[in-house]
Amino acid sequence: MEVLSNYWPGCGTLLWEMVCHCVSLPSRVLYRLLTFHRAVFGGTALSSYGGFWISIGIILTPGGFNIEKSYATTGDFYAAFGLYIFGWFIFTFLLWLCTLKSTLFFSSLFATVWISFLLLGIGYLEAQTNGTGMPNATLVKASGGFSMVAGFLAWYNMFAGLLDEGNSFFVIPVIHFP
Repeated sequence: MEVLSNYWPGCGTLLWEMVCHCVSLPSRVLYRLLTFHRAVFGGTALSSYGGFWISIGIILTPGGFNIEKSYATTGDFYAAFGLYIFGWFIFTFLLWLCTLKSTLFFSSLFATVWISFLLLGIGYLEAQTNGTGMPNATLVKASGGFSMVAGFLAWYNMFAGLLDEGNSFFVIPVIHFP
């Protein structure tokens, strides 16, 4: 790591994170593309959120793309970022509507994600109007709380999907909607 830091100052952990994502990204994209022929919802959701994380990486890469510096103030950048998050709130809300005939836990997963995007978007939009130029910390933290619940629900759904009568002694309840 120190050898790389001599050539590129400050590349420590960020470089390794980028390398890990670049190695795993092609396999994730290939999986998502192959998912489309069997499950359109899964392929759409997974490939879209993969694109979301790529775009977040591009927007927030320090010094690499200079997106934040292209705005007049930090508050303007945060407000634009809030509008971007609102786009993902709308997309996730529409996906949530598609889950209303599946299971309680799967629908709850998408509900917590869209609530998280909503709170995050509002929190970042307030940066332009609150006088400090910073996002509303309370709303951003609340968004993080909903995101942690969404993470738990995602793991629960994954585990419930893996366990069935053919490979497990027990099945996790998912509560199907009528």
